[in-house]
Amino acid sequence: ARLSGLQADTAYYFVVADSNSVSARYWFRTAPDDDTPFTVIAGGDSRNNESVRIRANRMVAKLRPLFVMFGGDMTDGNTNGEWQDWMDHWQETISADGRMYPVLAARGNHESANADIQYLFDTPHSRIWYAMTFGDDMLRTYTALMEGTLHVPPPGENVAGWPVVGPRVYEGWLAASSNLSEFLQQHAGQIRTASEQAASLLLGGLGSLLAFLFALVIAGIFMAYAQPGAATSTRIFRRICGAEFGDELHQLSVATVRSVATGILGVAFIQAVLFGVGFLLAGIPAPGIFAVAALILGIMQVPALIFTVPAIIYIWTTGDGSNVVNSLLTIYLVIAGLADNVLKPMLLGRGVAAPMPVILLGALGGMLISGIIGLFTGAVILAIAYQVFMAWVNETRATDFTKEFND
Repeated sequence: ARLSGLQADTAYYFVVADSNSVSARYWFRTAPDDDTPFTVIAGGDSRNNESVRIRANRMVAKLRPLFVMFGGDMTDGNTNGEWQDWMDHWQETISADGRMYPVLAARGNHESANADIQYLFDTPHSRIWYAMTFGDDMLRTYTALMEGTLHVPPPGENVAGWPVVGPRVYEGWLAASSNLSEFLQQHAGQIRTASEQAASLLLGGLGSLLAFLFALVIAGIFMAYAQPGAATSTRIFRRICGAEFGDELHQLSVATVRSVATGILGVAFIQAVLFGVGFLLAGIPAPGIFAVAALILGIMQVPALIFTVPAIIYIWTTGDGSNVVNSLLTIYLVIAGLADNVLKPMLLGRGVAAPMPVILLGALGGMLISGIIGLFTGAVILAIAYQVFMAWVNETRATDFTKEFND
């Protein structure tokens, strides 16, 4: 129970009683509300070495402060047994005349939850963030969660069942939740390397995203002026390549962009949707994440086997479906994994004068150099280069044939 209505700088005496017995008389003193001098004791981290903790508590009884500011780490593992020992040892702070001393408690990094501190010490705030003023603003104290107080909740049992990486993720996650500071110390080098790589990827991805958004803005402007823009592009191609060949290259550029959008992006999206539905039906954890990964890798032309094979293994080893259901899911995933082999030849080179492999190689090379934008520019450049080269070859053949005929 929380006491209220107490007077400042006043001694209050009490006993603890039940139906069987009454305790000895104890007392405490409230803080002054003026500039009357008082003393406090500050300390913490008494989780180890019980003998030192007991001697320090007995020193409190001798020094008789107004209260004790305790900075956390009362226990090492936050267990009930450790808390019981800490409370028993705290009885050593009681002075010979029965005076008890209030505790202003904060949470340390070894207390695994805010609720324990709030329950045991009745702190004003559930997050253990609070401030208190004593002696007409002579002293103001603040408590907060500082470095090392981050708590990682333990993993669920289903984490261990994740395909391929589940057991290792579960083991590392469990170690971090048990003792985060020790986990960070043991894996400091790996965490630093992973953080640097993640930051690099994040910055690179952010740059690509900004470039892509900028490209969308430019594309919107081009679409708003599509007709005059097309006419201007045609005149530029004609001026550079001549009237007949300029129109052909202009049409090739437009058709190549459309072909990449449908044959690479479209096919990757269709395959990702098929995988997502299959993962959901198979009960594979995080199906949406795997579907997005399938979309990204599909655009990069990574074989779908890296998703199909692990998913089928998961179905037959950890799935709880019948043989018939597992067989149907296996067939479905095989079809989803092979869908790009059917759709890509149908859509990628459709309506384009250049062969499909040329478009595909240009798109892949462009993406490796310039990201998502290079997916289109690379295909257009290689398609135009192919057509120019083949026009030169065909023109040479025609000239040779005419010369032979005249001879």
